[in-house]
Amino acid sequence: MKTNPIKLHSMAIPAMLTLFFLQACSLSMVSDYDQKSLDQAEALATEIDYFFAKLSYIPEKERIYSESSKSYLDIEVELNALKFRQSSRTLNELTLKQVDIVITLWKQERERHEEKNSLNDFLIKRHRRQFNQMFLAIIRGEESKPNKQQ
Repeated sequence: MKTNPIKLHSMAIPAMLTLFFLQACSLSMVSDYDQKSLDQAEALATEIDYFFAKLSYIPEKERIYSESSKSYLDIEVELNALKFRQSSRTLNELTLKQVDIVITLWKQERERHEEKNSLNDFLIKRHRRQFNQMFLAIIRGEESKPNKQQ
């Protein structure tokens, strides 16, 4: 049985064009890379790490809430600014959920410190590690997003 080369050729071109357009028009299910979001997350991660590092150098009996209340407030405001930026980006639900978790944990930590009026070494180390891990996930997530600028 002979195959008609003209018929094969006429079927191959539409198939190749379809594959080309499918690749060019791939559907993105995540937001694009955003350098400002990355910078904001890195700066906040550093600020929170500094907050806990600074507390660790203060004797435990002197780690009263009132001495840290301004820092808690400043960081909470910056966390809310990060949330606002993430909520304004389309297809960014995962990062927004991660930021919401950070905000919730930050508020819980602030309330616990205020209630106990102290923070022991174990909690400082635990919270420092916990926030570092959460921000690392946010930062790595942002770095893995498609960059339309390149």
